[in-house]
Amino acid sequence: MQPQRPGPPNYGPPPPQQPNPGYGQPPVQAAYPYDPRYGAPQQYAGYVPYPAGPPAKSKSDGAIIAVVVVVVVLVLLVVPLVLYVMVTGLTASPGQTRPTITLSSGSWSGGSLVISITSASTSVLDSSSLTFQIITNSGEFYYNGASGATIVTGTTSTTVTYNDAGGPGASRVGPDDNIAVTASPNPNPLRGATFRVLQGADILGSAVLP
Repeated sequence: MQPQRPGPPNYGPPPPQQPNPGYGQPPVQAAYPYDPRYGAPQQYAGYVPYPAGPPAKSKSDGAIIAVVVVVVVLVLLVVPLVLYVMVTGLTASPGQTRPTITLSSGSWSGGSLVISITSASTSVLDSSSLTFQIITNSGEFYYNGASGATIVTGTTSTTVTYNDAGGPGASRVGPDDNIAVTASPNPNPLRGATFRVLQGADILGSAVLP
């Protein structure tokens, strides 16, 4: 008699199958930000959705950045320039002040007189840069020009000559220099007129002619 083979082990009834938690379930809306161009990502019950990409940059952001950069550059350039102009205008050095000349008029001798320079505020003033004016109380000019010219106004010829005490070739204004004025045929139209010494548009000194 052959031995009886044991049958398969009895494990009991099979366990019931668990349904797929995501199968047949409606999609669930994702609760985190998503790219609006591709619509909202969907997730199913029991599954973790794939993270959405970063939000797209707005084109207006680049324009705003460009405007901010331009404004900052303009401020950095303009503000120092304005401050420089203000500071230099308030702190002008003494060497940039207008020079002055003190004049003393002599008396007429015939049709001539001599105007002496009694003082000058600087010793480096170039006499060749000076011009001269003779203007009456009514505003009529009998002379307006550099040294050595002769100007005719009406019937009067007027000549103004600068004489440097240093002799020919000297050109520095000093207290020993003088200015000769000649009026022909007579100086009557020039009596009481104002004699001016100028450098450019600046009046350096003046005297009243007797």
